[in-house]
Amino acid sequence: AAYLDSTYNQDTALGFLSPPSDGGVGGDSRYDVYFESMIYYGYAQPEAFGPAPWNDATSYLVLHKSFMGFPPNSDPEGDQLGAMKVTIAHEFHHSIQFGYDYSESSWFMELDATYTEDVNFPLTHDNYNYLSAYFTSPAMSLMTENGSHEYSSFIWGKYLDQRFEPSLMRAVWEGARYGASVYNTLSDTLLGRYGWTQDSAFAEFASWNYATVSRNDGLHPTDAAVYPLMSIGRTHSSYPITLQNSPNSPGGYAASYVQFFPGTATGNLHIVFDGADTREWAAYVVKSTATNAHQYEKIVLAPGTYSGSLDIPNIQ
Repeated sequence: AAYLDSTYNQDTALGFLSPPSDGGVGGDSRYDVYFESMIYYGYAQPEAFGPAPWNDATSYLVLHKSFMGFPPNSDPEGDQLGAMKVTIAHEFHHSIQFGYDYSESSWFMELDATYTEDVNFPLTHDNYNYLSAYFTSPAMSLMTENGSHEYSSFIWGKYLDQRFEPSLMRAVWEGARYGASVYNTLSDTLLGRYGWTQDSAFAEFASWNYATVSRNDGLHPTDAAVYPLMSIGRTHSSYPITLQNSPNSPGGYAASYVQFFPGTATGNLHIVFDGADTREWAAYVVKSTATNAHQYEKIVLAPGTYSGSLDIPNIQ
């Protein structure tokens, strides 16, 4: 009950709407929470159309009855209470989402709710158990709806919070009340508030994700030191290189990473990028002067053809 109350207070203090009242269904007008013996942490269940003039819904929560047997986390009160805390934060945030638009895409609902676990209980890090799904499959679209990848994509929400401001996610849901998708309202908010496109934000996010663990330069994600290493699709150390396709075909809002070591080569490294014209691309070069020291440079791509090049002098 204490964790539920603190989560409710935290979310409403951030300006989110309270979940719509069910008007007495379940015994009274207070929000209903049940407990069940199950293999899941818990779930939030939309119940009926809400009272607002938009696409809202009433709901209830079902939580695991004991929170025993789940993966470890870093909560100072232990794994059991840690699992309880983040489940409450996650599932209760779904009930808030249902108050704005209960029919939004699950990929955003899940990454947003998983990101909110860190907002409410920043020491628990249960969601880090999902991160390998993102870092081992960078070419998988951010919008893939397959469970672990949706949850692991919470780092997109953390990036938006840290790069811009925490109120950004609330603004996305406020816009979604009036018929636009959360994808469109995020784009509108980024452009209107900060002059950024969602495309450019994701491109920067993808480049930052290279600098984790041993490659962490301390300048990018605040928790990069404990994120997994990004999976590299292909590595080169012998030159010249025959023009090649990327090692995998990135989905929408996804990435592919190619690494270049000098080997015995000296002089300038000339990189050419030419993306398929049927898609939109961005390309970044991360120039590492040490394992954990990097400079970032964008390859300017021609509109329509998505082709461009960049020279790195005196590669070593």
